[in-house]
Amino acid sequence: MKIWAITVSVLLAGAVGAGVFFYIDLSGDVDNANAEIDTLEGEKATLEGNISDLETDLAETEATLADTETELADTEAELTIAESDLAAAQSQISSLQSSLATSQSRANSLQTQLNAAENQYESLQQQVDACNPYGELLEKYSFIPASYWELWEILDATLWVESTGDIELQEKWDAYLDNPTEENDMAFWMAVWDGLWEKLCGAGTSI
Repeated sequence: MKIWAITVSVLLAGAVGAGVFFYIDLSGDVDNANAEIDTLEGEKATLEGNISDLETDLAETEATLADTETELADTEAELTIAESDLAAAQSQISSLQSSLATSQSRANSLQTQLNAAENQYESLQQQVDACNPYGELLEKYSFIPASYWELWEILDATLWVESTGDIELQEKWDAYLDNPTEENDMAFWMAVWDGLWEKLCGAGTSI
């Protein structure tokens, strides 16, 4: 009976010792586990902070993207308007070029008609000049007659003076036409009579 008691005591002591050892060993494992949990919680907090920062960055990026999309839409709208304006301008330029070509063709036609009219006028003027021996005389003298009869008398007299070849008589007549005074008129007619007298009575005589 005593032996059983000792045996039981020994067994109980061993069990207690084993329990104490096992407790000590588990305590160390618990401490290690707690330390790892603290580390993991710290890493979790860090990751959560990083995730929060990333979410903030993502929100800002999405807002920037939305603004960019709005600006892109505005730019595309402006581009559409610009393309429409460009098409309208090109159409107007084509219309103006067509009008210019039409105007140029008309101008060329009118110039051709004008050249033909000028040629016809020059031809008619040549015919008039050929039929009118007084044309050059009218341009030569600045004397303006009082009537058509006086005009024709002056032109006839001018042609007659030129036909005589008398230089002195021509000078007297030109002086009268340039300044039709009574004095110049008398000087001319005196030259006419002197010329006639010389032809009738011979050289060296005068009225």
